[in-house]
Amino acid sequence: MAHGFWIIKQAEVPLVLNLNDQSVNWKYRMEQNRWQPPIPERNPGSGEPYLDTVESFEVAIGGVDEDEVSVNLNALQAILDDAADFNDGMSSTPVIWREQINNGVAYDALMASVEPARFGITLTSNFLVDTNNRFYRNVKVEFPRRPILCNSIVVNSNSPSSDADAMLSSLSFTTAADIASPASLDLAFSNLPTAAVMPTIPAGTVVIGPDQSLFPFNAAPLATGAGYSSVADVANNAPLGNVMRYTPPSTNEVVHTTKQSINQTMRCLVFAKVRNNSLSAGFSIRPIATTLGGQPIYGRYTHVDEASGTSPRVISLGILSSPSAMTELQLGITATATGLGTLDIADIFLVALDQGRTAIIPYGAVTRPNNNQGTLSINDNYLSADTPTLNYAQAAAAALDVFSEGDARIFLKGKGHNLKILTTNGTSWKIMPSGSGAAPRVTATLKRRTASLIPR
Repeated sequence: MAHGFWIIKQAEVPLVLNLNDQSVNWKYRMEQNRWQPPIPERNPGSGEPYLDTVESFEVAIGGVDEDEVSVNLNALQAILDDAADFNDGMSSTPVIWREQINNGVAYDALMASVEPARFGITLTSNFLVDTNNRFYRNVKVEFPRRPILCNSIVVNSNSPSSDADAMLSSLSFTTAADIASPASLDLAFSNLPTAAVMPTIPAGTVVIGPDQSLFPFNAAPLATGAGYSSVADVANNAPLGNVMRYTPPSTNEVVHTTKQSINQTMRCLVFAKVRNNSLSAGFSIRPIATTLGGQPIYGRYTHVDEASGTSPRVISLGILSSPSAMTELQLGITATATGLGTLDIADIFLVALDQGRTAIIPYGAVTRPNNNQGTLSINDNYLSADTPTLNYAQAAAAALDVFSEGDARIFLKGKGHNLKILTTNGTSWKIMPSGSGAAPRVTATLKRRTASLIPR
């Protein structure tokens, strides 16, 4: 068998459709020159990098007699109907399309689509052409499928165990992916305090990007200029022991005078860890970049309100775009009142969006079921479900579902990647609770599916 095709449903015997099945009692044989492999189109939006595509081909359906031919025709329609049920949410059992060319590696694609689509067969007027009624000819088969063909999963070398609040974790595959390929992530936490001290894994955001695309830095060293100071906050696990504090001298915008050098980028997303120390005054922050030519690039204002409490939080300061490379960053802060409170900033984090595909995945808090260490997993489910899933697993307890507000898809290309976990915990700037004395660690593992857009 030089060219093989299968339609596979879990726990059932797969249907085999060969291009040139010469066995005596063949059931399905591709009609000659009636399969044109589809190549998916690019998806200009975020998430899935390619649009779903459609398989369309013609087969001959055989059997030892007319009854078996009808049974085989019905079996083909039935499994396509099962794929349609999965696509419509009426079944949780996926159906897979498999291609194996020249006895090489088998590549799979989920038979599903984000849009309503046709799963079925069409009989032509000359389908009964054999005088002995032992096969039907030119039966047209159509179904949508996910655009990326996948084979086995490749696991990278785990990142070294490091402080869970470290600036970056670096991960590298032994080989590069030539197309954006679906991936999963495991974050194995260790050295966690007891569940009594740390009852939850706090909500946060995982960011994964190519090497040199993520740039985190501490804000305290930037605290120069009117209204800005560096203030100790060791008790709440401030990075470097200090935070940058803004005490508004007026209600006009004030920009700190020290600029932070950043990795050159023409389009970036900016996050910050902030704490409003007042229940009476609000603050608005905007990032301000400087280009190589000295041109300022102003971002939008993000309001830190006075009604959400005085604990640290991670906020997005929006996207900065520039026609030339941005090389430095500052923050401008405006207060609604003076003499009523201060604003603290611990970390600032840039994601260069022009350096390659990046995954930004927010996740909800999860209550720890016991004192054991646990693993937060983002599962791509590319061949088994409509969307990725998140869960948290500990020994001696069932895995818990974790909620994600955003798009949890991870698509990786190339060899090297950086990872950052953005989180706070109650009054703490870090994942560890204030006063816990613990230093939680994390080992990250990326698992990328070897993928293709073409039969190979």
